[in-house]
Amino acid sequence: MKNKPLRQQIFLFFFAFNLFLLALLWALQTIFLSDTYEMIREKEVREAIHLVGRHINSPDLPVVLKELEKSKNIVVQVSKDFEIPYLLEDYFQLDPDPKILKEDHIYTLKDGSQISLTFYALLSPVDATISTLRYQLRLVSIIMLVLSSLAAFYLSKMIARPIVRLNQEAKKLSKGFYQGNFQESGYREIQELSHTLTTASQDLALLDQDRRELLANVSHDLRTPLALIYSQAELIHDFPQEVTPDQSQIILREVTRLSKLVSDLLNKSALEAGRLPLDLSNYNLSQAIRDTIHQLQALDPGRNLRFTFYCQQDAWLEADENKINQVLYNLLVNAMAHSPQGGLIQVNQVLEKDRVLVSIKDQGPGIKEEDLPYIWDRYYKLDKNFSSNIPSTGLGLSIVKKIVLLHHGRVYVSSTGKSGSTFNLDLLLKQG
Repeated sequence: MKNKPLRQQIFLFFFAFNLFLLALLWALQTIFLSDTYEMIREKEVREAIHLVGRHINSPDLPVVLKELEKSKNIVVQVSKDFEIPYLLEDYFQLDPDPKILKEDHIYTLKDGSQISLTFYALLSPVDATISTLRYQLRLVSIIMLVLSSLAAFYLSKMIARPIVRLNQEAKKLSKGFYQGNFQESGYREIQELSHTLTTASQDLALLDQDRRELLANVSHDLRTPLALIYSQAELIHDFPQEVTPDQSQIILREVTRLSKLVSDLLNKSALEAGRLPLDLSNYNLSQAIRDTIHQLQALDPGRNLRFTFYCQQDAWLEADENKINQVLYNLLVNAMAHSPQGGLIQVNQVLEKDRVLVSIKDQGPGIKEEDLPYIWDRYYKLDKNFSSNIPSTGLGLSIVKKIVLLHHGRVYVSSTGKSGSTFNLDLLLKQG
């Protein structure tokens, strides 16, 4: 049965089950009929003995005895050796050797005397009955086998067909075809399986689309700096005496961009796989914000961006210092990348009970409402009209959200789509 198709296994199971029922029916109705009949008559005699015992001193005893004779065909008489009850004489005339169950029982009367009663129960011949039953069972067996075969065939087809079809559609997933038709009706389990496979195919399609976009974006991000590095290296090779600081600066900048891209890709992969553990320590979030602002102001001096930081008191966290620094860096870089020349970036920190709220507001063009759900996706581009000398890989916001979730915090954005965006960071303060 191991390698047989499901449909064939179901059919064989139902057919074998019906054969078992028929065999059991034949055994009970023919082979064991006589024994079963005798057991029933013996039980009736025992019940009659108990019934008479309850009425032995009752004036209703004659009525009880007559009812036993009438309903159960059991005759009760005072015990006498080798004497046949007169009520059974007619049976002896029809059958000189009838089968009779005989049981003697002694009862105590209310005056203290005892009486012995004999219970006679005639066993009717069952041979004719067995012959009749065998004939009927043959007909019933043929009918049941035909009907059970049809039922087994129909049920096996009904159960197996949707599973077989879903299996055929599921095999297409391994070949990269994610638009299979998994819609199936029928019993509940099949509908649930259909829904599960449909959801899985949709998720796989999205993953495949993300993979293609990631490869395309990474290829683009690699091609541009590599082309610049190659062109500058070629110039240096051909004209070593004419090397300028600008050429080396271009190479350093593009190498930094490539290093950032590789680092973000590794971090993103580790975060999604859950293989990036947290190294928790006491961490001054407020000082980290000041240090990050100071660091970033020196990276893009040509655009004259301004920063303000409002903080009533320092906020201490129990967090992974390097990862939260990465969050602050990415959020501030994002604000800088989408701020106009001379724009103002406002950073506010507010303490609320056991939490700290940090908001970073820029004066960029804002984010359209329909784009808000997608800004945390990999390579989402908020706006391509602004340029910056700060290396950016398009993975920053995606990494930010993963890190914040690892710290049991929240990060979200609000924007009117006209006058800037505000990114909000919500983290737990250090307890005690």
